[in-house]
Amino acid sequence: MLKIAFLGGLGDFGKNLTVYDQDGDLLVVDAGSQFPESDFPGIDLVIPDFAYVAERAQRLRGIVLTHGHEDHVGAVGFLLKACPAPLCGTALTLGLAGRKMRELGAEPPAVHLLEPEKPLRLGPFTVEGIPVTHSVPEAVSILLGTPEGTVLHTGDFKFDQAPLDGRLTHYHRFQEAGRQGVMAMLIDSTNVEVEGVVGSEVRVRNTLERTSRASRARSSWPSSPPTSCGSRRSWTSATFWARRWPSSAAP
Repeated sequence: MLKIAFLGGLGDFGKNLTVYDQDGDLLVVDAGSQFPESDFPGIDLVIPDFAYVAERAQRLRGIVLTHGHEDHVGAVGFLLKACPAPLCGTALTLGLAGRKMRELGAEPPAVHLLEPEKPLRLGPFTVEGIPVTHSVPEAVSILLGTPEGTVLHTGDFKFDQAPLDGRLTHYHRFQEAGRQGVMAMLIDSTNVEVEGVVGSEVRVRNTLERTSRASRARSSWPSSPPTSCGSRRSWTSATFWARRWPSSAAP
């Protein structure tokens, strides 16, 4: 029997962590943190309660990350310290999560890069990342195969037709999955009650560039030439870190 448990991410923003339990074998999707509210004095970071997973750590087959936002990867280091397991994600997401792990001295026993239409096998689960657009590059939805049927875990997404990295949502793969049959879909519902179409991240970039130029013009400090907010400097650094992971990474 397939059971799904939510250890965070429902009813508020942050601490996203979903557990898929197939006859005792576990798969975790995302491990996010949450910044404390004003009524949490002295607390720097809020993370999910991992007890359900920790009690079954020997049956944890993998941790899958949908994208690199803090509310989805901010607690991955804590989870790996308590429950070492293979880690899966795109190169950028793994790079961003890697910084969190280094801070805690945590390292997964194996790493798997999620690539389009290349499913991975983790115990009784098959995991495929479907590229989607979001406000951070290299986000994916998870097409999860189980003995009970297929589950679509969308993660966070937005339908951006002009993404900064030029990587569009793979609509065709969602169509194919639908024709093949999806038993259940767990879908991002942020702002679902707001009508209309969300704007492209290009608009945010242009606004930030104008603000940056105006700030530089007012500053008396020497500065380097302005760079686009679409600059790949930090992105490339994180991607390079992920691709240079130790040889424990699976091919």
